[in-house]
Amino acid sequence: MKELKQSKIGKNSYDDLADFCLAELNRRKTSPERKALEKTWKEIDRQVEMIPSDIKREPWHPEFELPFQAMALEILVADTDSMRFTQDGKFFKVMSERDEESLVRFEKDIQFLGKESDESLFSGSQNDLDAVMQALLMHAHSKYRIRDVFAQLDAEAMKYGICAAKVHGVKRHDFQNQFGGVTRDDKILPVIVPISVKHFYPDDLEAKALGRGLFLRPMQQNTYQLRAQDIAMAMNSSEGGMESASGGWLKKHLADITPEKNSDLIELLESEGDFVIGSGKDEIFAPNLIVTTAYGKGVEKPTIVRIQENPYAFQSIFFDTYFKNGVKTYGTSPLMKGESLQKMAQSAAEDTVQVSKLNAKPPISVNMQDPMYIAKGVSVAPGAVWGTAKAPTVNEIGNIGASSSVFSSFSAMWQDTTGVSKTRAGAQTKSHQTASAVQREANQGQSRTVKYVQNSESGFVSNMLQAEMAILRKSLTAQSIYVPEFNGYVTISKDSVPDNVTFVVRGSSTNAADQQQLQARSQTLQGIIALEQPRVAAGGRPLDLDKVVGKSLAEVYPDSEVEEFFKDQAAPAQQVGPDGQPLPPQAPPPGIPQA
Repeated sequence: MKELKQSKIGKNSYDDLADFCLAELNRRKTSPERKALEKTWKEIDRQVEMIPSDIKREPWHPEFELPFQAMALEILVADTDSMRFTQDGKFFKVMSERDEESLVRFEKDIQFLGKESDESLFSGSQNDLDAVMQALLMHAHSKYRIRDVFAQLDAEAMKYGICAAKVHGVKRHDFQNQFGGVTRDDKILPVIVPISVKHFYPDDLEAKALGRGLFLRPMQQNTYQLRAQDIAMAMNSSEGGMESASGGWLKKHLADITPEKNSDLIELLESEGDFVIGSGKDEIFAPNLIVTTAYGKGVEKPTIVRIQENPYAFQSIFFDTYFKNGVKTYGTSPLMKGESLQKMAQSAAEDTVQVSKLNAKPPISVNMQDPMYIAKGVSVAPGAVWGTAKAPTVNEIGNIGASSSVFSSFSAMWQDTTGVSKTRAGAQTKSHQTASAVQREANQGQSRTVKYVQNSESGFVSNMLQAEMAILRKSLTAQSIYVPEFNGYVTISKDSVPDNVTFVVRGSSTNAADQQQLQARSQTLQGIIALEQPRVAAGGRPLDLDKVVGKSLAEVYPDSEVEEFFKDQAAPAQQVGPDGQPLPPQAPPPGIPQA
C-alpha cells in the first residue's frame, strides 16, 4: 500500500473516492432507521412551530396546534443553560501538567501587564499556570456567543436525540489604525460550530469500534452548501497543499462545476476519517483526511474539490446523544417521546372544541313542510322566537365532560413522559406549599435534565474543550488576554500552552453541590473546635489548628495563597488549668507597663 501524496493521486482515484463518499452518504440516508427518524423529526418541527396539521377539516372545525412541545423545548433548554453555565462564565476548571520543560516555556513566554512590577506578580506556580490556561479558553469563547452555541446544541438534543458540532481553528482579521497606517493582525482561534442533525450523518461503526478493535476510524459525514463563486474564489486563492489550513483545494477540478449562475448553490459533502483510495497495486491508505465532494445540481458528476490532512489526532466533528435505547448510533429525546402523545392530545382537544361548538349552537330537526318554516326559517340565537307549528327538536351530540377528561388524561401522560410538568413551568401543584416544597418538586422534575447535563460535561463538552486547547497549542499567535485571578492582562503565545491539560467541567449545579458540601464541612469544623479543649483535657491528642484552618481556607479561597492570611509570629498559647478550663491572664509584675 502506497504512501499518500496528493501529486501521486490519479484522476481515476479521485473519481473512485468521490463515488465512494457519495455511495456511503446514500447508504446512511436511505437506512430504515434514518428514514423513520427523519419522519419523526419533521413532525416534531411542525409541533414546535405550532403549525396546524394538514389533515382535511370541515369549515367549522378548529384549526390550531397545542403548545406542549414548544413550551417543553423552551423549558428544557432554559433549565439546561442554567445548569451548564455559572454567572461568572467559569463553567470549567483547568488542571495543567506542570513539568520542568513546560514551566520553563511558560515563564519565558508570558509577559504580564497591568501591574507595576512583573516579578511581584508572576511566580510560576501551579495556580498561575491553571489560571492562565482557563483565561485563555474564556478569551476564545468571548469572541463569539458560546452560550448560544450550546443552546442550539441542547435544543437539537432535546428535539432529535442527537446533536453535533465542528471544532476548528478560524482566522480572525483585526484591523488597527496606527501612526504608520492601517495594519492587519491575523489571529487563529478555535470555534465550536453547531451542525444540524438533518445535515449530519454519523458512522454506524462508532458504536462498534471499541468492541471490535477496528483499524479504520469511523467516518463522519455532513452536508452543506456554498455559492459557486465562493468555491471558485477559494480554489484560486488557495495556498499550500493538503497540510495547509487554507489549502487542499483542487483547482484542476473547477471545470467540473458548471452552474447556470455564479450565485447558484452547490451541494457539498464533507467526509472525515480514514480512506483507502484505489485498489490492487495502486491502493493508497490515507488516514485522518477531510474530503470535500461536490455533487448534485450544477456539477457534471461527483467531484472531489478539496482534500485536507487533519493536523490533529482528533476528528473535528463531535456529537452527543440525549439517551440511547441500546447499542445504537442515534438517541431518543423528550420531544421524540412526547411526539405521538401530543398528536393524541391534539386530537382530543379538537374533539372537545367541536363538542363545545355543537353544545353552544346545536343542530336542530324541523318539519320541512311547516309553512312557517318555509316562510321564515328558524334562528338559533339567545331570545329567538320560533313561530313554527311544532317546536324544532334540539339534537344533543357528544359529551363535553367525557371529551375534556380524555384530553386531560393525554395531557397528564405527556407530562409524565417528557418530564415537563406544570411545576417546571412555574406552577404550584398544591395550595399552601412552602417555598422549599415547591423547589423540591421542581428539582425532582429536572432530574433527567440534570443527568443529561452531567453526562455531556464528562464527555461531549470536555472533549471539545480538549480540541480547542489542541488548536491553541498548535496555532496560537501572541496576543493579550485578561486573567481574572491577576486582575490584569498577560501576553501569551502557543509556547505557553502545556502538552497535557485536563478539564473538569463544572456547571452551576456542581457549584451548588460544592456549596452544600462546604457548608457541611464548616458545621463539622465548628463542632470539633468547640469540643477541642474538653477532648484534650480527657487525654486526646491536640489538633494542629493552624493546619485545620489552612485547609479550610484553601477550600474557600482556592485561587489564593493561604499562607498570606497568617501572621509571621504566633500568639502565645493560653494556659489551661487542671480541670481543662483556660486560666485568666496573669497581671504583669509591678513596674512593667501593660501592652
